[in-house]
Amino acid sequence: MNAYSVFNRGDAGIVVATLQVLRASLRPTSIKVMSPYHADNEHFYSLYNSASIPSVFDLNPGRSRVWAIFSLLTAFTLALFLPRSRRFQPYHEADLIFSIGGGYLYSSVKGPLGIGLLGALLHIWIAKRLGKPIVLLPQSVGPILYKMDRLLVAFVLRRANLIITREHESTFLIKSLGISNVEENIDIAFFMEPRIQSKGTRQDPSRIGVTVLDWRFAHRNVSDVHVNLYVSKLADALFRVSERHSVSISIFPQVTVGGRDSDLAMSQLLRSECMKLGLECNIVNLGSIAPERIPERYSTMDVFIGSRMHSAIFALNGRVPTLGLAYQPKMKGTFETLGLQDFTFNIESFDPLELTEEICKIIEDGDYPWDEVSSKLLKFEDRLLHLISREGVASK
Repeated sequence: MNAYSVFNRGDAGIVVATLQVLRASLRPTSIKVMSPYHADNEHFYSLYNSASIPSVFDLNPGRSRVWAIFSLLTAFTLALFLPRSRRFQPYHEADLIFSIGGGYLYSSVKGPLGIGLLGALLHIWIAKRLGKPIVLLPQSVGPILYKMDRLLVAFVLRRANLIITREHESTFLIKSLGISNVEENIDIAFFMEPRIQSKGTRQDPSRIGVTVLDWRFAHRNVSDVHVNLYVSKLADALFRVSERHSVSISIFPQVTVGGRDSDLAMSQLLRSECMKLGLECNIVNLGSIAPERIPERYSTMDVFIGSRMHSAIFALNGRVPTLGLAYQPKMKGTFETLGLQDFTFNIESFDPLELTEEICKIIEDGDYPWDEVSSKLLKFEDRLLHLISREGVASK
């Protein structure tokens, strides 16, 4: 549960990897994917022999905030007083329930008790209310900005059978709330099959892939000025690289659903800023490409600059030297876990000159610590399979 739309290719990658990992570790007879976007997802997940089912409450962005609150309260009341309600049939039928990532458990910048946070927590609470084992697969928690949110997160997460975080800042936060049922791993999308083991030699011009996003949803007091500055600095860095090397630039919108969530407008803005500098670049429409094929598509790049965390993961899966522009701790923490801390920058404060130098260094030297990354990912995968198998045995 907590699946988003397949048009957020990062979240679709999480679900596909989850289906593959669960089948490898538990060999389930059936898997159902719960999402408020179940109708959009139905055909896609049928290709993976999984059913797409509606959430027990309606948080579709097309609905009003009042409707969302009403839907949450209705589901909570029914679970509290009528737990055998048919609304919860998917819970009752399940032997084991998984809450998936990426990062849904964080405070809204608009204030405490944000709709998204309440929805993610209510899914977990309902599972335990109905007596079902629930595991949180690798995901981020935080930032938690308000006391009310901290109390609620602590109350609900203590009831989970197991919480698997995907970076150390989330682990630290959960433990600071007095919760001990936590294990640290890494984002499950790293384990999506098939995997690219090697690449061909680099060609001229050097191919640079980029993803951009509107990150105002994750920060307070961020305006158009801040976001536009981020794009112009990125365009400046790309232009400076082009003065030293022949380059071909491709922009890959990762999310193409949901208003400000979509990367299309930001991708067009970056292209416009590049063109003002006389720098040609193209926007690549990934269309209906399956998530497990995206690393292969990205693998044609020589360098990748990812503002979306899963675009960075897809690029790394494609064996592309990747630089991260981190808008939340999740990317910074993920890169640090893999020994790639020198390859991340803060999305708000990065220096375009430093980014330029790092891109040129990769183009010129081709150095990237692939052996260390591969070794760590293998250990994390073995550990994740063990944890899931253990919970499957315990649920019986």
